[in-house]
Amino acid sequence: MELSHQQKEDTYIEVQFKASDDSREFVEEHEPQLKKISTTKSGEVIYSIQVFQPEWIIRSAISESLQIQVPENLRVAIRDRCTTALENYAMIG
Repeated sequence: MELSHQQKEDTYIEVQFKASDDSREFVEEHEPQLKKISTTKSGEVIYSIQVFQPEWIIRSAISESLQIQVPENLRVAIRDRCTTALENYAMIG
């Protein structure tokens, strides 16, 4: 069954993230999909992006140093994933 255009839009979530110099490559690669929301006093830019697969932005945030602002459940998922990874490294040592 094919989803209508409206149904496809309804499946996206809006993610806001803070970009620093470390996330420059991600911003350049995805610039057409990004909407600039604001700039912090320290010069970091807050962007918005529509995301279909939350797992993709979670992995991108971890690997590209994105600081997710909204939604909170993604921030929690990232924190939990990083905590688990650190615990796994502690077992190795």
